[in-house]
Amino acid sequence: MEENKISGNDFIAMGHFLMRPRRPEKNRIYRDPGIYSLAECHTEKIPSLYHLGLWWEDPKSDNKHPKPNNKYIQDLKSELGFSEKEFLAFEKDLANERFVKKTIHIHDNFLNISAAQEFSAKYMDLEIFEDVKLIGAGISIEDHKTFIDSEPYNNSGVDVRAKSAVKLSQKGVFRGFEITDYLDLFHSFYCYPQAELEIEEQKIQLNENGMFETYNQAKEFLLHMNKATIGPYWEGNLYIIAQFEYPRK
Repeated sequence: MEENKISGNDFIAMGHFLMRPRRPEKNRIYRDPGIYSLAECHTEKIPSLYHLGLWWEDPKSDNKHPKPNNKYIQDLKSELGFSEKEFLAFEKDLANERFVKKTIHIHDNFLNISAAQEFSAKYMDLEIFEDVKLIGAGISIEDHKTFIDSEPYNNSGVDVRAKSAVKLSQKGVFRGFEITDYLDLFHSFYCYPQAELEIEEQKIQLNENGMFETYNQAKEFLLHMNKATIGPYWEGNLYIIAQFEYPRK
């Protein structure tokens, strides 16, 4: 992979997300509202099947659908400008076989770009969603085998997409590299104030998107994080994930 010619085809797709930053908190590296992290802690992915109570589970599992989050539902209904009847139709559309099991999957991961674009065009062509970006996440071909061999296959969207070994589209605009772990959900180095201190102390320059600009730069910091005690969530392996932005239409 040539650092100056980074293409989506250099990476195995882990999914596509319609997402926007949550409100920034004090003393966090992600305080810049322009930063789009894969971490569910800090990025709102739309639609949230979990909060809608539509997050399906393996039929062999004893787990049940989560209870709907009424505040999330009311806020989303307001943003969409839907009546009660329209919102029920929206939920029905999401709950159908194609979207929930074949297209979005749990963790709100669109398995292909066209499905995300279709959803965006149908429901999010509104000014209030102008800060939503369609982000493709990918792992390097070299790191892909480590991910497949190391992570339990729990039938989430990330697992399903990574297992398929399909490359990201080369039509996206490269945004940078983010270091994350993966324990069913993404947890990013953005999650920990200590990581910010480490970046400042080492005088590491992140790019305009708040990401590492090169794979080698991210790899060097990853090796450092593996030796340091950054935070309680670093229980799994750390991965370097590339982000690409794709047109929403």
